[in-house]
Amino acid sequence: MPLDQSPEWLALQAHHDNVQQISLRQLFADDPDRAEKLTMHVGDLTFDFSKHLITDETLALLANLVASTGVAERRDAMFAGDSINTTE
Repeated sequence: MPLDQSPEWLALQAHHDNVQQISLRQLFADDPDRAEKLTMHVGDLTFDFSKHLITDETLALLANLVASTGVAERRDAMFAGDSINTTE
């Protein structure tokens, strides 16, 4: 099944349509810890997702989508040295 027809993708797309109705001001007002929760530091890089229309539900839906595609298994196979690119 194509990714954009999977139930996980469709759920994320429906969520996107709902989130578009929310303002960032409202998201910050509803969650005073939003900036802290949605900011990550990796080495010298800082990723601040708090200023995007993203919610806890968005993150859960994205995690479901990733899990449904087998990304973790492919990552593990890559680090184990398995052949993962069969086109070369």
